[in-house]
Amino acid sequence: MTVLSTLFSTIYKKIDGANKQCAMEHGYPVASIPYCPKTLAQGTYKRILFNAQNAPKVLLIMAPDGAELVDSKSLAFIQEQLRNAYQEQPTLMQHLEDPFPRNTIAVSFPMFNFSVESSFHEFWPVNKTQIPENAYLTYQLQSENLQLTYYNENKIQYLAGVTFFPVLNGRAKCIENDRAAFRIATGITEPYPLQDRNLWLKKIRQHIYGRYCSVAGKRILIDCEDVYVRHWDFNHITREWFKEACEECLVDSLTYKFVDPNAEPAKEKCNNSVLEQQAEARLQELVGNDQPVYFTHRETGERLPKENQPKITEIASWIMENPDYSVHCHSALFQKFLNGESDTKKVMMVDEEVQCDDLEIHANAEKVSLGTTLLEEHKVSLINLLEDFDVISSSSD
Repeated sequence: MTVLSTLFSTIYKKIDGANKQCAMEHGYPVASIPYCPKTLAQGTYKRILFNAQNAPKVLLIMAPDGAELVDSKSLAFIQEQLRNAYQEQPTLMQHLEDPFPRNTIAVSFPMFNFSVESSFHEFWPVNKTQIPENAYLTYQLQSENLQLTYYNENKIQYLAGVTFFPVLNGRAKCIENDRAAFRIATGITEPYPLQDRNLWLKKIRQHIYGRYCSVAGKRILIDCEDVYVRHWDFNHITREWFKEACEECLVDSLTYKFVDPNAEPAKEKCNNSVLEQQAEARLQELVGNDQPVYFTHRETGERLPKENQPKITEIASWIMENPDYSVHCHSALFQKFLNGESDTKKVMMVDEEVQCDDLEIHANAEKVSLGTTLLEEHKVSLINLLEDFDVISSSSD
């Protein structure tokens, strides 16, 4: 190589490196189709590396044997990332001992709980039976030599897999930029399936996690090694890591609470919630059918004959005309609520006793659990009405 060609090559790499760094600093958009460099057209066959369970873990796209298209240092960097990812899998580590040949033009590998498919850019969850119909893949370059595949499910974006395109001969390598981009990309993503970030191994072992920060306008890597969390980012122009405080992320670190999107909604903790639902349904039934209301004489305790029982819509006028009668023993249930009884079991016991008492005298078709219909004061004015006419006795009849 002549001095002139060496000088030209050096200048070209400087310009190429500067362009690559500027593009990485600016960032790449998320796309619906994968990026395919021109060198992939030279791919003639694939190599797949399997783990001990015979699951495909690394996919290599190979140019014709003997072709030396890519930089050896770039291949060594890619193998370093694979060794770090699979250091606890001896079978794969054996495959990664020998250097990749220089006819390797693409290297793809999945994230945890994902598998690499026949295409270099296609990654799906290992358990395919749980993939919803609306799930889809998107893609994003981190540099000309690093592409991410995202698996999108229920509006959550998961990092499914990574594809490295080894640097071609004569191009700027920018290995430190790719190393930082890979570290950030694998650090900021949500684990799949979604889980509490406090249980994530990256947070436990490496003291990092990712979250979307509205201040930064993107998902950001969070350093949580110290008491106060900070953004941890990389400047691709100066090639320097830096940390900066963020009020939003600090508040989030103190108030974070994991919410499982697949969990059933928490049941209402109100003791009377079940009774209130029964009250609403039963009230509509009673009013709609205009069922009779049972009364007993205040002094004798005798029950009002069936043929004289007023309908529920007639109760107001009937009470005014018959002040000697009070509501049947369901008034015991009223009394429980009016006295602030909070034990639902006790209330239900009273209601059950009342229904059993009804069964002794009335046919099943005529049984009325009136007390249960009068729980919601804002919907049922009967309670106030009965109080006004003093028909709720202080003790059970």
